[in-house]
Amino acid sequence: MTEHISQKEYHALLRGQASHRGPRARGRTTSRNVERMNKWERDYAEQVLDRRKLAREIAAYHFEAFGLRLGRKCFFYPDFLVILSDGLVEIHEVKGHWEEDALVKIATAAEMYPLFTFRAFMKEGLEWVERAF
Repeated sequence: MTEHISQKEYHALLRGQASHRGPRARGRTTSRNVERMNKWERDYAEQVLDRRKLAREIAAYHFEAFGLRLGRKCFFYPDFLVILSDGLVEIHEVKGHWEEDALVKIATAAEMYPLFTFRAFMKEGLEWVERAF
């Protein structure tokens, strides 16, 4: 469904003065929209990303910032877009456990979009274990 807005609404959006009307896109929010994060994502943001940001290892991160097209009617919506202090961009995916479709999607995205570094994290005990793609 395409949503049309008036020229007046368009200019208000550019100025940051308009509130969004109509259906919202699935979770595309910037920074820490905690109420939309699951437990694993919230823990990862607090325990890893916030600490790395304080240490100035990362410049910023955004939760569910965008989607990557993998095929016709098939998209991958990464958990975090992470901008490192040196300007490099990483995609971080956080899982409590891995389902086969999630593994296929992130592996496919890593192959199709080599501009990004894809990292996946799962908590084992008190440690966050990284899985490379």
